[in-house]
Amino acid sequence: MRHLCGVGLWPALLALLSAPLVYGQDAHIVNRYPRLGITHFRGAGGSAAFMPTFNQTLLSDLRKSSGFTIVRPNMLPFLQPQRPEDFRPGTGPGSMAEWANPPVRANHLVFGYAAEQNATFALYGYLFDVHQPTIDDAQLLAQRYFESMNDEGARRAAHNFAKDILTTIFGPSPGDPTNGREIIWVRNLLPSANLNLERIQ
Repeated sequence: MRHLCGVGLWPALLALLSAPLVYGQDAHIVNRYPRLGITHFRGAGGSAAFMPTFNQTLLSDLRKSSGFTIVRPNMLPFLQPQRPEDFRPGTGPGSMAEWANPPVRANHLVFGYAAEQNATFALYGYLFDVHQPTIDDAQLLAQRYFESMNDEGARRAAHNFAKDILTTIFGPSPGDPTNGREIIWVRNLLPSANLNLERIQ
């Protein structure tokens, strides 16, 4: 009986594994993950002291979402943009193509910087689709966040930025009052047929 059940289950699993990546409001069934490049954010003025907290929180939030393959730090290009105008034309170092091509092979790039503005922690965050032909086409998200100038403010800025990144790519989160349905990720389809479910918070 166990053998027969296993045989009957495999066609359903193979169908899920061969299906395209689905972006939808009701549910996301994921069998391959977008590759996400995340630059090391730097801060000017008083914000510099709180950038370790910001960078750690942002990376942690995006990893916990289980929605991406995070590009390893040692694979990131040497020239990392802080603003859209930092990208260089062409396909060489400093270009968007450098992020899209091997060895990085990112689908999306998260970058930006922080500054001290009127004694607040000011974050300028961007999300780009690096496979687009122009800067204007690539820009998916450009947002400013203003928080208190301390570790808690840097942490809140990271949380809010991470949430906006997820919303931009995958749709509204369960906490969004405009969305009355839950988003559920099927993030691992193992040969044992155990399904690992995780809700995006």
